[in-house]
Amino acid sequence: MTNKRYAKMKQFISENYKFMLFLVFCWFFFLFPLPYMIDMPGGLLPVEDRVMIQDSFDSSGSFNLSYVNETRANPGNYLLSLFHSDWKRIKIDDIKYDHETLKDAEVRSKLLLEQANQNALIVGYTYAKRKINITDPVFHVAYLDEQVKEDINVGDQLVKINGKEITSYDEIVSFVKQSNVGKNIELTLKRENKERNITIPILNLDGEKRLGILLIPIYQITTTPQIKFTKRAKESGSSGGLMTSLEIYNRLTKEDITHGKTIVGTGTIDIDGTVGEIAGIEFKLRGAEKKKADIFFAPTGKNYQEALALKKKHHFKIDVVEVKHFEDAIRYLETLD
Repeated sequence: MTNKRYAKMKQFISENYKFMLFLVFCWFFFLFPLPYMIDMPGGLLPVEDRVMIQDSFDSSGSFNLSYVNETRANPGNYLLSLFHSDWKRIKIDDIKYDHETLKDAEVRSKLLLEQANQNALIVGYTYAKRKINITDPVFHVAYLDEQVKEDINVGDQLVKINGKEITSYDEIVSFVKQSNVGKNIELTLKRENKERNITIPILNLDGEKRLGILLIPIYQITTTPQIKFTKRAKESGSSGGLMTSLEIYNRLTKEDITHGKTIVGTGTIDIDGTVGEIAGIEFKLRGAEKKKADIFFAPTGKNYQEALALKKKHHFKIDVVEVKHFEDAIRYLETLD
């Protein structure tokens, strides 16, 4: 019986080995993961699809996010990228820190998106002079120094220090300042709705006392009128902050500052309205130009210089506008006809 099965298997392989080799080749060529990500120009995401505000004003034009298409490299698309000047190969090790995983970087990027949305909300409502109430923040772990060996994950929520609930960043700083290097303090962390206590020593980092943990505060915010954010499953990062704040402001004010234009841009936003630089500016500008947008906001400094150089090199028709602060974008838009 065994000999018959062996003979049938041998016959099957003999008759189909070419097809089986083809399947192995296809798997390797299109599915085998390489230690690279490939970035390429994306399209536009209308911010109005991501922000829902009750009883808001309509716009004749639109504010849009430009995004980068990013995919894991395999032998097939890696070879293809060699022939596309606007495709860029990035080592995965350059996306994350040496001592962390790619998942850590992805979780941090999701937290940065949430923070960007809350900052945009604060800026938009504040400048529109609408009612906003900000309550105590919830602190999430966004980064761990390589000296931190305790069981802490990116994304964990810090609840207490030495048994005391944390309601402000100043309280965290105070605990650290009052402790000596090497002294252990107790942290209460929440992960998947379960709290647990761990002990962690105060570290000496670059001559200063530190916990070795970078925390991102996520506030609980209520507004009038109410606002709700939506997002795509793969969406992450803080680069949409500026455009989101402009969309919120425009929906809350009677005057339509879009003037019927297709407005694209990128840049982080702080709660004081300061615009920060981002990565991938060239992909975002290419995507905006391809979609025939009218205006592209670029953060001041290196981002703006790179965008302006790309526009001149390829004779793009889109207007590239430098912004350092939220107010710069508002003032520019108010001059449009």
